[in-house]
Amino acid sequence: TGLLRVLPLLEPHLNSFIEWLHHQGHTVVLCTCRLLPHFTTALTRTIISDTEDWAHTHLPAADDIIIGKPGIKNSIHADLYVDDSPSELEQLPTHSWAVAIDRPYNQDYRGDRIELVEDLVTFA
Repeated sequence: TGLLRVLPLLEPHLNSFIEWLHHQGHTVVLCTCRLLPHFTTALTRTIISDTEDWAHTHLPAADDIIIGKPGIKNSIHADLYVDDSPSELEQLPTHSWAVAIDRPYNQDYRGDRIELVEDLVTFA
């Protein structure tokens, strides 16, 4: 097992918020960039396994998880994207709504931002 299995959930109410989204009729797909082209096959398998185990443990209410390489998110069709990476947010389709989770390293992103995922209800 690796580090990705034991990372804490940074937002303690996130799973409850995902459940609330379900009750509102939404589908929630976790999409994460964890794979890089230079990773070995063994490392890629470990990362995928660890990330899936982490998601099933911490966010069981999510409908699905997609684990891919940087840029994967722009191939996922969604109405709303929430991310902490400015480079990922800037690659998203222009017809979709992109919201940054406020972090010290993404202060240059000029779009909508929230401090916690639960803050999305203020946009509704």
